[in-house]
Amino acid sequence: MMSNVKQGLSRKLLARVLSVYFVLTLIVTAGQVFTEYVNAKSHIEDELKTLKNTFSTSLTRAIWELNTPQAKSIAVGLMELPIVEGVQIRDENSNYIADLGRTSKLAGESITKGVVRDHTGGTFGYSFPLIFEFSGRTSLVGDVTLYSSSTIIFGRIEVGILFLIGNAIVKTAFLVFLFMSAFRTMLTNPLNELTQQITDFNLDDPESSKLDLSIDEDNELKVLETSYNKLIDEMIVFQSKLAGTQNELQQANLRLDDQNSSLEEEVAKKTATLSRIMLDLEQQKDELLINQRELRQENENRQFIEDELRKRNTELATSMETIQMAKDQLVESERMASLGGLVAGIAHDVNTPLGVSVTATSFLQDRVKKTSKRL
Repeated sequence: MMSNVKQGLSRKLLARVLSVYFVLTLIVTAGQVFTEYVNAKSHIEDELKTLKNTFSTSLTRAIWELNTPQAKSIAVGLMELPIVEGVQIRDENSNYIADLGRTSKLAGESITKGVVRDHTGGTFGYSFPLIFEFSGRTSLVGDVTLYSSSTIIFGRIEVGILFLIGNAIVKTAFLVFLFMSAFRTMLTNPLNELTQQITDFNLDDPESSKLDLSIDEDNELKVLETSYNKLIDEMIVFQSKLAGTQNELQQANLRLDDQNSSLEEEVAKKTATLSRIMLDLEQQKDELLINQRELRQENENRQFIEDELRKRNTELATSMETIQMAKDQLVESERMASLGGLVAGIAHDVNTPLGVSVTATSFLQDRVKKTSKRL
């Protein structure tokens, strides 16, 4: 019976392919949504910059003329615009004239040029100065900050995002269906059929166990079917050869039984002969043991004699060293005696002329002294 596989090869392959496709689709969709968001934000920033040309002149004149109600009225009108979520109007001292809607706290210094900034809470704003021109001179009278938010951006791109997500879902569902159909037709069903036919293999009738897959295309499974059937043919030839070999083996076994009978008789004869030889070897072994004991005793006696000879040799060597030392001392004594006699003779021969010389010197010294006195 065919064993059930927990997760087939086709399912694993399909799961991996669809996982990769899903991740790629998710990344591409996220990139498209982000691109739509950036484009929508850029368009809203351009619209905020365009609003500057619409109301900046009237607002500048109202602040220059200190017409605060008119400035606040303009701020209220700006709040009615769909892209505006907050308005801040300040005078030249950075004091707030109007602060409506979702806004953020601005820095204390005045704004001198138009700039777009991101603020907390998902808002961003476009700030620009209000400059009044009078008699060829310009004067900074205040600044304006128009706020918008990511909510407005998502409101604009909501339809586009839904279309992108729906498009991705439809494509994913279509590809999943396409992949599942292709895998089921080209891989899952042929593999199940292949597995079932291999499971039903009958060793007694290999010819009926050949594969017959319902595949028209020349693919790997078709090559596997051809190779498997070729293997079945080779196995059939092998079985026929094996049957002939088994017959030959039976005949050889019969001949071997006859030879075993004659061999057993020969072994019995050889065993009797070996028994006699073993008895002779046992006797020779006992004699060898006796000889070994005698040799061991003789070796021990020789070892004892050698030890005694070594001791005697050591004592003789010590005696020879003592005799040699005595001989050297006698030779040295004779040398010293001869040297003493020679030194005494030389001293006598040297002392006699020295004594005469000393006597003559003393005599001459006395005569010199007397001569000196006389002079």
